[in-house]
This record gives sequence, C-alpha cells and structure tokens, in this order.
Amino acid sequence: MRNNKENTEAVEKSTADSYFKFYIHKSYVLSRILKDNLDELKNLSLSEVEKCLNIGKDGVTVIGRETEYITKDGKKAYLDSVFDVRIPGMNEDISVIVGLEGQNDPNPGYPIGKRAGYYLSRMISAQKGREFDDDYGDIRKTYSIWCILNPKADDRNTIVRYKMKGDRVYGDSQHEPDELDMFNIIMVNIGKYNDDLPDALAIGTAMFSLMEKDARRELMNKRFNISLTDEDLEKLNDMTHLTQDKYNHGFREGRAEGKAEGIAEERAVSTEIIVSGIVSMVLNGTPLEEAVSMFTFPDDRLSEIEAEVRRRLDRS
Repeated sequence: MRNNKENTEAVEKSTADSYFKFYIHKSYVLSRILKDNLDELKNLSLSEVEKCLNIGKDGVTVIGRETEYITKDGKKAYLDSVFDVRIPGMNEDISVIVGLEGQNDPNPGYPIGKRAGYYLSRMISAQKGREFDDDYGDIRKTYSIWCILNPKADDRNTIVRYKMKGDRVYGDSQHEPDELDMFNIIMVNIGKYNDDLPDALAIGTAMFSLMEKDARRELMNKRFNISLTDEDLEKLNDMTHLTQDKYNHGFREGRAEGKAEGIAEERAVSTEIIVSGIVSMVLNGTPLEEAVSMFTFPDDRLSEIEAEVRRRLDRS
C-alpha cells in the first residue's frame, strides 16, 4: 500500500507525463525536434518536415504508432511516443521510426542511457513481421530521442548523440568499417533559453522549462510565430511546476507530505488533461484505443477515464 507521499508523487508524474505527451504530438513541436536531430531531415524546411508526419484531421496532432511492447516474459513495456517518419525519395511508407521520451530526473537510480538502449532495442525487434520478415536489410533506421527536462547543470543546453560506429581492432583495409545506422540515441538536455539555440533546444525550452506565462507567450510568438491559448499556458505552467525543482539529480528536496485532499485535486487535474486530450484526438479521427495508448496512467484508472471519454463523446 502506498503512503500519501508516494501517491502524490505518482499522480504528479502521471500528470506531467500526460502534458508532455500531449504537446510532443503537436506538429509545431515535433517537427522542430526531428528536423534538428534526424540526419534525413536536416536539409528540409519545417513545412517539408511536417509532410513527413502522419498528421490528424485537425492539422496539428501527429498520430503515432502503438507504444506497448510485450517482453519475453509476457509483461508489457510502455514507451511514451513512437512516430513513423516518411523520408522524401525513399520508397517505403515508413522510412524511419522515432521514439520520443520525456524524462525529468537525469539520475533515476540507474544509467538513463541503458534504459534508452533498451527502448531502442524494443523498437528494432518489434519490426520483425511488420517492417521486415527474413531480409534484415529492411530494418528501418530507428531513433530514440530523450528530452531531459531537468538535466544536471553541466549538461544544460546540449544535445548528445550515441550511435554504433565500427572500430577496426586488427588488420588493414582500404575502407573504414561500416556504421550501423539503425541505432541512434539522442539526449536533448533542456536549459535556459537564448537566441542562439537550435530549434530542438529552443522549442523544448519555450514549452517545457520553468517560465512566466507572459514570457512563454511572447517567446513562442517571437521565435516560432505560434500563438498559445490561455489554456495551453495554464497546462504548461502546471507541468513545469511539477517537473522543475522537484529533484536534485536523484534526491528529493524538501517537500510537504501529500494529504488526501491534495491527492484528489492532483488526480482530478491529471484526469482532465488525459480525458480532454483523448476526446480531442478521437474527434479528429484517431481511433479511441490508439488515443488512449498515447497517455500514461495507472491501469486501475482505465475504466474511469474511458467512461468519462465516452460520456463526453456522446455529448458531442
């Protein structure tokens, strides 16, 4: 049985995760992160990058693929968001597969890079029987991009990439060992905004760092020509206050014990953003099951959330 503090932390994490997932599916956010980090998109304009994505009927929400992966022992592993990206000039409907994760604490008690490697491996192995059968040459290039929302001070405003590159350990040859390009892990470490930042860091800072509402609105308008609604600003303000200054790189700083009424209030906020997000996606053409899979919440809340979604859809 969880105590009040553990329950509060779990609800806060679920709420922040849901906000992050909701906004990372917005084409104006995702396109900028992908353009800076995918080799195949660097020379394209933002409008060309958006044409590479599966955007829903609302013209803004990017539809992802299934994020549930079954492990060898039958358990489920959930990734945040996984996207198919069509690259101009390539014949495949799905050219590149990208997983995108939001992570607040850079030191969660294990090396975050190993978790990223595990997620990447799941996305590669899951292609068997879908993207390829026996021809391993058909395996799609795969990226696992991690937005670290509260990185260590030395890592802020940096992007670090890991990939598999050959290293000749014996013998001579006229050519360098091939690079295995299907393996790509990218850490986008959010910091403080400045005008020189590439878009992937600038949009991450503008959306997900701690910032006053008016400053966030002005920055989004000035740098990206994007207008955020008052509701957007409230959600992002709630998210950043949940994620920022909560950790000192693995150790909780002083926090009050969670109380029952506080837990109920946090739960209500989390449920509202999840339900609103699912309803919006369904109304714009996303199947209900797929829309539900895009949000993270405890299994015991599934029936509650689905019931509220159906109630609102019936009223629409």
